Amino acid sequence: MSEYHGQKIELKVVTTAGNFPESGFQEFNSHEKLETVLKDAARFLKLQNTDGWIARLGDRQLNPALSLETNGIPNKSKISWAPSEPGGGIRCIRS
Repeated sequence: MSEYHGQKIELKVVTTAGNFPESGFQEFNSHEKLETVLKDAARFLKLQNTDGWIARLGDRQLNPALSLETNGIPNKSKISWAPSEPGGGIRCIRS
C-alpha cells in the first residue's frame, strides 16, 4: 500500500539574518506544517529567539500551525519571516 505524500513545494524563507536556503529553493511536502519549515530556517540561520515572529506571503499573514497547502502557499514562494512590528498608533492618555 503506497502512502500519499502530497505535492512538493519549493520555498525560500527570507529574514533579516539571511535566507533559507542561501540560494535557490528548498523542497517541502505540501502537507508539511509551515512551523516545520520555519524551524528548519531558524536552525539553519542559527536564530535564537523567534517567538512572536510573523510569516508573510506578500501582504498576507500565514498561520504556522497549518500546512503549506492550507496556507495557500504556491510553488517557488518566498516567505518573509520577521519579528512582528509594534503598533504605531497614537496613544491617548486621559486625565
